[in-house]
Amino acid sequence: MFEMYSQQHPNNAKVIVFTEAYLQIRLTLLKQIFSIEDMTKSSILSSDVDIKKQLLSKLKRTLKRLEGRFKKAGDNVDASLCAQYIIDMEKEFITTPMQMCKYFNGNNSDTSQFAFYEHIWLENSKDATLYNIIEYLYYGLMRFAEDDNTPLSLKAILFNRYCHWVRADVDGFKQWYNESYIKGASSIN
Repeated sequence: MFEMYSQQHPNNAKVIVFTEAYLQIRLTLLKQIFSIEDMTKSSILSSDVDIKKQLLSKLKRTLKRLEGRFKKAGDNVDASLCAQYIIDMEKEFITTPMQMCKYFNGNNSDTSQFAFYEHIWLENSKDATLYNIIEYLYYGLMRFAEDDNTPLSLKAILFNRYCHWVRADVDGFKQWYNESYIKGASSIN
């Protein structure tokens, strides 16, 4: 879907790719920063703390330089604009949203959690929630399972609900999504 969209809308695709690259690098740096901050709190030896603090300050400077470089490049790094382009792309290529659902069958008889989330997605698919997509992008999930025929806006809702009920854990979400949502759907079809 993205390849066709990028051919038809090259400027929009450029913003999406540029924003995705920036957010991926930013997320990697932030993970390293948080990891070092956690280790610093639990460290007993003062020499370890000093080394970790030096590394921490270097990573924070790298993050600031990264932000500056992307701004100087002159291209937009705009998660909300990127999310809007993703919504537009889905509207253009998903003509029958109901067919994208793996659990919800059009009536409210199925009370499963996934059927409920798909129903919410269907109700909001025309004006999909930017917030969920922006959150999904910030956690570096734009290219996650992109070939499984699940719209990114639906995955964003699933990620939001996973974070709400469990925690903001990307690896945990990926496992839950693959083992519960995808495999669960294949067992009922």
